Amino acid sequence: MRRLLLLYVAMYLQEFGYLQMMLFTVSSLLGLVYLAVAKPFVGKSDNRINIFNEFIVLMASYGITCEASFTDSSEQIGQYLVYIIVGSCSINFVIIMLRLLQEAYLKAKSAFTRKRNQMRKNKQEMLDSELF
Repeated sequence: MRRLLLLYVAMYLQEFGYLQMMLFTVSSLLGLVYLAVAKPFVGKSDNRINIFNEFIVLMASYGITCEASFTDSSEQIGQYLVYIIVGSCSINFVIIMLRLLQEAYLKAKSAFTRKRNQMRKNKQEMLDSELF
C-alpha cells in the first residue's frame, strides 16, 4: 500500500518536489518504526534485513533532501541516488547470499549428523543381532 502511495506521489505530484521528498521520508520513517516495533517476519534475520533496507531508504531520502536543498543540479541528485541504490543493493545481495550459505551449511550439517547417527544405530543393531 505504501509503495502504491509513493508511486502515485511520484507520478502525479511532479511539480512539488519538496512535497514528494517529504512524503517519501515520512513514509520511510514510518516503515522503519513499524518494522522495528512490530517485527512482522518470523526469522530474526529477516527482520534485521528489512530494517536495514528501510534504514538505507531513509538515509537515501535524507541525503537527497539535503542535496536538493543546496544544489539545483538534478544530475548530481540523480548520481547521488544511483550510488546509494547500487551500494544498498550490493550490501543486500552480500547479506542474503551469506544467509543462504549459512542455512545451506546448517541443513547439510544436520543431514550429515542424522545419517551418521542412523549408521551408528544400524551398526549397533547388527552387532547386537550377531551376539545372539
